[in-house]
Order: sequence, then structure tokens, then C-alpha cells
Amino acid sequence: MTDICEFENWMESAQGRLEQIQKDADQLQPESQEIAAELSTSMEELHVAVEELRLQNEELLVSRLQLEQERQRYQELFDFAPDGYIVTNGEAIIQEVNHSAAQLLNVSQKYLPGKPLDIFVYLPDRDLFNRQWLDITTEFTQACETSSGDFDEFDGNDYATGKLIDNWEIRFQPRQGEPFAIAVSLSATCNAEGHLTKLLWLIRDLRSVKRAEATIQQQAAFLDMATDAIWVQNLEGKILYWNQGAEKIYGWKTEEAQQQLGYQLLCDPASRQGRTAYKATAAQGYWRGELQKITKSGQEILVESHWTLGLDSEGIPQYILIVDNDITEKKQLEQQLFQAQRLESLGSLAGGIVHDLSNIFNPIVAVSQLLKIQFSNSEQQTLEMLDILEASGKHGVALVQKILQFIQGVEVDRITMQLSAVIDEIQAIATRTFPESIELRINIQPDLWLICGDFNQLYQVILNLCINARDAMPDGGILKISAYNLFGNQKFAQRYLAAEVKPYVVVTISDTGIGIPKENLDRIFDPFFTTKDRDMGTGLGLSTVLGLVKSHGGFLEVSSKMGQGTQFQVFLPVVDWVDSITSKDEELPTGNGELILVVDDQDVISQTNKNLLKNYGYRVLRANDNRKAIKLYIQHRSEISLVLIDITIPSIDSTTTIYTLREINPQVKIVAVSGLRSDHAIAEMTARQVKAFLPKPYTSEELLKTLHSVIHED
Repeated sequence: MTDICEFENWMESAQGRLEQIQKDADQLQPESQEIAAELSTSMEELHVAVEELRLQNEELLVSRLQLEQERQRYQELFDFAPDGYIVTNGEAIIQEVNHSAAQLLNVSQKYLPGKPLDIFVYLPDRDLFNRQWLDITTEFTQACETSSGDFDEFDGNDYATGKLIDNWEIRFQPRQGEPFAIAVSLSATCNAEGHLTKLLWLIRDLRSVKRAEATIQQQAAFLDMATDAIWVQNLEGKILYWNQGAEKIYGWKTEEAQQQLGYQLLCDPASRQGRTAYKATAAQGYWRGELQKITKSGQEILVESHWTLGLDSEGIPQYILIVDNDITEKKQLEQQLFQAQRLESLGSLAGGIVHDLSNIFNPIVAVSQLLKIQFSNSEQQTLEMLDILEASGKHGVALVQKILQFIQGVEVDRITMQLSAVIDEIQAIATRTFPESIELRINIQPDLWLICGDFNQLYQVILNLCINARDAMPDGGILKISAYNLFGNQKFAQRYLAAEVKPYVVVTISDTGIGIPKENLDRIFDPFFTTKDRDMGTGLGLSTVLGLVKSHGGFLEVSSKMGQGTQFQVFLPVVDWVDSITSKDEELPTGNGELILVVDDQDVISQTNKNLLKNYGYRVLRANDNRKAIKLYIQHRSEISLVLIDITIPSIDSTTTIYTLREINPQVKIVAVSGLRSDHAIAEMTARQVKAFLPKPYTSEELLKTLHSVIHED
């Protein structure tokens, strides 16, 4: 700039001299005048050149200032960039570092230039680092020599640059610190001869990334430990995450489920439940309810589902988190428990009726037997009428016993048997009576295990189920009866409420009929519930079936699909062996003048028992309530051999009465009587306070044998 100013001063001096020459030009020769004119023109051109030079100089100053500002800005970016930058020569000797790189290495910036970079590589990794770095730079140098590869073309100075590698993970060892992982992006510059001239190392600290990855892996491990199905779908329904719980419940592996549409993979296309859940979640941010889902194998399951809408930092919906808990077995157990509770309530209600029936039939049987003894020499017609009376009474007793079996599962005399004999009888009657449009298929395992049961009752169970199957196929179909052995394991016992870990014989009766509506499945065992016409049934068939199966220690399972048919499974426990019980005529035991205290609020029963016992050698005291019973026992304590007491007398609680008698005489012998099998006091008194228990209605034989065994137990 100073030279231009001096040149301008010289130009002004020359211009002054030129003007003086032009004044003197008139006195000169023509040739001299031409020279002066040319000089004047040259000076004007020189003035223009000087002006252009001034402008160019000013532009150069502006460019130099801009370059300085850019260099300063680059230096600031270089020094204060969040990632570390290191510049080395071709031998990886540090030439320049920024502030972030110096912090990572825990060394001051001014001490780093001139140091080999590999001294900051973690010592156990140093050999591997040097081998990898040599391979990378060698490949780049060869690319430079052949003027090809992933780098820019040589510039005017015969230099080329290119990126060597991205995300090269190595470990650095800072001064006085623990080694840590870094990711390196490496760029290089080479000359036309193929020699590396400069390398730029971009270093990113991976410690926070590694910690985040470890946290994510830990969280994923926790999610995989969960037994619930946990999965995430985007707003379009595509599955983004799928834990191991989801794999176990639905059967789809993670790689199979991801990127699939959740509602297509798990739901019935005709179902609206999934759409309802989605709309509610989108509107409210949360939804909870029960959904029907389908597994990979096609099995329908019921899940309790929780949907949560996921938002980003700005509150915009991004995904839906879904947690499903399989409650299929839980619902099945709840339904079984509910059914059992309803039947128990029904049993309690009917128990009262059974008790009254017992009080009616018990004296009829006893009196008829007494009359036959007293009038043994009467006319044949009289004896025949007494036989009819006794037979009718026994028929009533048998009817009451059947009701008890249905309500409480009363044990009756049973024998060791194979169900194949029952099924053979069913096959014979079905073949003769069922329509020809129904095909009967029988499949019985050859080595079927033995059970302890009543032939007629089990015959009634299977026949009833077969008749229901027949009625469900008015246009014909296939009726299958199968029987096989099954050892119930722990999982089996957990699946069914009434099941235990033990062997069973399973009888399956299935049809291809119209099926049972889902809303009726939990009601089919209710007494008097039927969907048949009034002249087709009373609704007691399946109730009786359930009662008889339960009385054998077994249980029932039913499944049905509309339009596809119904299947009943009867599970009966297996026994190793059971002695067959056969009835035989034997002489009834008699008393030897022992005094029996009979406590019963039913005068008919009390009087009947008195007459019976007197005929068989006993003496009798009667009490129609508990207060009188205690009073009589105190008066005749030394004489009374046994107390026969109905524990359902409504005055003083019978349990209290029995305790009082035992307080008076701890050695008192008590036989309890009741028509209510569900009385919870019976079990306690039978175990601790009474010697025996007789259920109503009981026969004269049962009463006499029980009294004799208790009196003579010593």
C-alpha cells in the first residue's frame, strides 16, 4: 500500500513536468510536439492503471481479512468442537490437537505436538492397533499411487485427500486414568508420489454410549425375564420390539414377529376388539381390558392387555407399548370354581329337602320290617301288602340316596372294573337305537387301567352324554367314544381345578353337531337348564352326570364350537385293586338289655327306632330335644350304654350337647345321625367326639350293626 502511494506522488510530479512541456510545445519543432502528445496519452493510461491497481489492492486487503476471520473461526471450531480432533503426519506423530482431544488424553495441548499417537493407545491393544493402522494406510497409499479409490482428485499442488475408515473402535489410555473406548474416523492426505502427508483423526468418546448400551441390554434382559408378553408397535401397527415372554405365549420368534402388523399376526380379522383398544389408547393414552388372541399354532387364548401410548419430548405420539398376560387357564379355573360353588349352594339348598325325605322314608321302612315280624303268622295277603310297603319304602330310600349322590357325591358300594365293559354296552344299545345317519366310532386303549366304580352309574353317565350327542346331530354326523390312560402330572393338576397328580382313565364323547353357544357353556350343568323342547328333556341329565362323576372322585371337561361339534371328557381316578363287595344274607346283631338314649325331634323316627331296638334286645329312653337329653343322661348316667343323637335338632346346638355329655362322662359312647352330609360339624365330631356317624336315611341293618360295633368296641 505504501509503494502505491509513492508511485502516485511520482505520477503527480511527472504530470506537472508533462504540463510544463506542453506549454513549451508551441515553441518546439513539430516532431517534439508529437512526442509531447504521446507522453500525455501515456500518462492518462498510467493514471487509469494506477486506479485499477488501487481497487485491486483494496479487494486483496478485504480478502485477506476474510481469510483471517475464516482461519480464526476454523481454529475456534477445531479447538472447541465436542469431539476430539488430532492432526498427525504420515508417521502418526501428533502435530496439532484440539481442546476436547487434550481433555480425553488428560494432557495439556501444548505438550502433545511431537508425541507418537500410539503411546496413548491402551497397551494390551497397541500391537493390534498398529497392525490395523498399517493395513489401512497401506491400502490408501496404493489407491493414491494408482489415482483411484475413495478420495478426491489431485489438486493443483498434486495433493489428494480421502476418508480411510469410519467408526474404528479402539481403546485409549489417558494419563492417570482408566482406559476407555473411542470411535475413530480417519481421513488422510497424500502427494502425487503416494506418500502420506497428513492424517486427521476424529475421536468420539464411547463411554456414555457403552453405558447406555449396557443399560438398554440390562433393561432388555429384565423384559425378557418377565413372563408377560411385552411388545412395542408403531402407530401403523408394525411390531418394533418383541420380548421372550411374547415368544412363549404366542409362539412367534422375535425375527418372525418384528415388522409384522400386530393385529394381523395375533387377532381374528373379524374381531373389532383390537381396533377398539387402539382407538381408546390414541384418545386417552391408555387402555386396559381382555382380548381374544390367536397363537402361532392357531390356539385361541384370552389375555389381559395393557396399552400405553409413547410420546416423544415434544408430546407427539410415536409408539404403543403393549403388555399381555395370558389368563386363559385362570379364567377356566375361575369358571370351574364358580360352577363348583353354584353346585355347592344347590347342594346346601337341596340338603334340607333330603333331610325331610329321610325323616319320611326312614320310619316307613323300619315300621314295615317290624310289622312283618309282629304279624309273621298273618294271612298271606297281609304279608304281601307288608312286602309292598317295605319295597316302596326301600324304593324311596334308594331315591333319596341317588339325590344324595348327585348333591354330595355319596360313596356307594363299588367294585374294581374296566370301563370297556360299560362302553361295550353303550355301543350295543346305540347301534340298535340311534339313527343310521349317525356314524359310531369306538376307540378303546387295549390295556385300559382299572377303576373303582358302579357299573350302572357309569353306564348312565356315558349313555346320557351319547344321547345328548345324538340330539345335537339331527341331520346325522359322527359320534366318537374313546377311552385311554392318562397320568396327570403337576401341569395337568394346575390346569384343572379338580385334578390331582395321579393316574386317570379318560373317556371322551365327541360329536360333529351344532355345538353349544359360548354363553351357555357355564350353565349346561345347572339343574333344569335345557335348550331342548319341553318334551325332549327336563334339564337334569347333565346335572346328574356331573354328580355321578364327582361321586366317583372324577371330574368333567367340556369344549364346543358352534357348527363344529362338542366334546365331553370324563376323568376317572385309577385304583390298583379294590375288593369287590357283595351283599349276603346274615343274621342281624342283637342287644343284651343295654339302655340306649335316642335323641330326635321327629317323633315318628324316635318311636320307630324305639320299637326296632326293643325287638332286638335293647332298652330305650327317648328325648325330643337336647335339654331333655342332657337331663335324662344325668339321671341315668350309670345305665346308659350309648347315645343315638340327631345333630340337626334346632334347640340347643347339638355340638354343645355332645360336648356337655362328654363333660359329664368322658367315656360316653355317641352315635351321630344327620340327613345333611354337608354339615361341617360332622367331620369334627366324627374325629373327636363321637364314635360313629349314620347318614339318613339308614336301614335297620345299618343301625343295628353300628350300635353293636360301638357298644362292643372294647
